[in-house]
Amino acid sequence: MTHIRDVEAEWRAQLGERAYDQLRAGLEALAGASIDDSRGETAPRAGPPPKRSKRPEFATKIAHYAHYAQAWPRVETQEVLLTHRRTLTLLAFLLLLAAGTAMASYDEPAYTVVDLRPGYEVRQYAPHIVAEVTTRGSYKASSSAAFRLLANYIFGGNQAPDGAGSKRMNMTVPVTGTPQDADQNEYVWTFYMEPSYTLDALPTPNDGRVRLVEVPARLVAVKRYSGRTSEANYHAARDSLRMDLANDGVETIGVTTNAVYNGPWTLPALRRNEVLQPVSSTR
Repeated sequence: MTHIRDVEAEWRAQLGERAYDQLRAGLEALAGASIDDSRGETAPRAGPPPKRSKRPEFATKIAHYAHYAQAWPRVETQEVLLTHRRTLTLLAFLLLLAAGTAMASYDEPAYTVVDLRPGYEVRQYAPHIVAEVTTRGSYKASSSAAFRLLANYIFGGNQAPDGAGSKRMNMTVPVTGTPQDADQNEYVWTFYMEPSYTLDALPTPNDGRVRLVEVPARLVAVKRYSGRTSEANYHAARDSLRMDLANDGVETIGVTTNAVYNGPWTLPALRRNEVLQPVSSTR
């Protein structure tokens, strides 16, 4: 058995003061009581804390709470006996599910909804900048290859304009994929660039396959759907949107883009996926 103060010291050393304080505050919030470690309670070791991930910050914190709860089966406070670790873990898990849909911390392109129709909406997008790559293969293979290239660019595979090394940028949403041929064996995939950047201010990609492009203002019909981001689900949503637009007499322009807003840790039923179809007008 390990003394609770030893567990606390280990986690504080590995997570850092700020992260540990956030972790402790989260556990106290889940339990509805303050943790009093001075009473000499003991707890089994929970192992090392989980590694940091690239999930949204809130989801990462809750994952830490769930793991840490395993080390606190019972901690006595002055008036309250904390619930057993099973209850804490269940609460943390439920919060983690909710956190999977909390993408408010991620920037996305600015738009205004100009029309609402049964089954879809029409948005006016403002001009914005994307990093894009073209990859070949099936939808799944193409997206995996593109994501590696684009993620490498924003996470440091670049040269800053001032020549001062590389620059790490924040993840944004959505990741979009647009087929480039009738057989759909070639796609252009994009990451949206944060609105604080201009083309001149963005770092230069180390990989020449990554291009920086300014997307002009455009009118787009959008249909939202949940579930896995498979080619079949994309095609089903695309065909449904095109049928709705045809029934409404809306003229389309070009091909339909698939947009993904959530990572794989989000339950499929809670995911935000969209298909985007440029249109000339809705009148």
